[in-house]
Amino acid sequence: SSSSTFNSIPQFYFKQSYTLSTTPSSSSSPTTTSPVHSRKGSDSATSITHSGLSPMSNHNSWSVAGDRKHPKLKTKHKRLTHSQRQQLLVDNVQQYLQTQRLDLSVTNEDLQDVWAMLSDGNPSTITYDDFCECGERVGEVTSKFKDFFQPVVYLSLCEDTYENISVDRFFDLIMYVVNWKQRHISLCRYADAKGEFIHNQQLADFIYFQLETMQDVVIPEASIESFLTHATKKFSFLHELGRRKMRVKDVLLSESMAELYHLKENGDKFGENWFSFETFTSVRGEFLKLDADNKEALTCEQMCRFQSNALNPMIIKRVFDERETMGGRLGYDGYLEFVLARWCLQSKKGLKYFFNLLDVDQNRYLTHATIYQFFKGIQEHPQLRGYDFASFEDIRTEIIDLVKPKDMFRITLDDLVSCGKGDYVMLMLTDASWVKMHENVGGDDGDGDDEDEDDVGGVINDSV
Repeated sequence: SSSSTFNSIPQFYFKQSYTLSTTPSSSSSPTTTSPVHSRKGSDSATSITHSGLSPMSNHNSWSVAGDRKHPKLKTKHKRLTHSQRQQLLVDNVQQYLQTQRLDLSVTNEDLQDVWAMLSDGNPSTITYDDFCECGERVGEVTSKFKDFFQPVVYLSLCEDTYENISVDRFFDLIMYVVNWKQRHISLCRYADAKGEFIHNQQLADFIYFQLETMQDVVIPEASIESFLTHATKKFSFLHELGRRKMRVKDVLLSESMAELYHLKENGDKFGENWFSFETFTSVRGEFLKLDADNKEALTCEQMCRFQSNALNPMIIKRVFDERETMGGRLGYDGYLEFVLARWCLQSKKGLKYFFNLLDVDQNRYLTHATIYQFFKGIQEHPQLRGYDFASFEDIRTEIIDLVKPKDMFRITLDDLVSCGKGDYVMLMLTDASWVKMHENVGGDDGDGDDEDEDDVGGVINDSV
């Protein structure tokens, strides 16, 4: 090989070689250096001598004086398996993409610089020329805001006759978009390599990280696992994905994410937020109260005592018929699905959950016979004994007037979702306490408005 091959190698490799020799400890050769090491109780020590070495000689070889030869040292590198190489590649790609996202993210200093340029001279509004000039000045500092200083953005904010835009509104728009981008970056840290999908466990890690930044939310260490199960269940339940992965964009734009960040920013209390500690203790406490034998799973009899026996016993039996159970018992995961369906009863997912319970024959529509079965369950409920009920024909007519189905003999899930009153229908047929409460509110003086009449649905005629 040419001499340029060795230009990058340090020159001391070629000036001297290192040869191990053993000599008696009592008489050291003047040409040797001090011993490298000596064993306790031994009569000899190992020393290093130097000799010239040509560039092509094997400078990695070691020779020991005497007849005995020392074996060459060889380092064996363990080869990675295919799966390990793939995982290493995925980790590198994820780190690279995350670094790119962080490089494009907006910092507080960037926002302060933009606000300083927009508020220069304290103007309440700016013209298009000022808008363009400010965009050029910001572009000289950073290119992160170039999408905001576009003509389409200016036109979308024009309000007055002079075609000026409000400085405050424009900066609020910047803050709003930056806020969503920051959320996206935070969520992508826990997603897959491309930042497209996220699993339940990764979502739980993301929520746990958010909890650490919430000063008003304090979760005891012993309740962390149960709380994360409680929190992630809402995302997976509303996405109808069960244990599968969820799209990051869907999670980011979901109502659940907005509710989580609303708690982070405002500290909701009194059970108004699913992710609040008050809601968690209420839901978890109800489960532990029903679970008298401490098996972390409920029997049908135990579940019938839910909220002081407020529900139609038929709907509880249908839960055990339709949902996955563990040896005839409903686990905490299934219990959370039931509670979430009631919590989100106005959503399509909540309506679908109870619609499947009411659809005894699995026809994908509710018949008059199906409605009658659950109406009888409410009529015979212990909490409503002593009340004079309207006839089933009146109830059926009331439900049809609320839902306005395409076929009056078949009520589908789409009919319940599109009418906007599907939750009223479900509560009329499943919740005795709801029927009793709304009768007391709207029926005592007989002078309730139309909205109260719709809510009650004409289930009870007169209170004895």
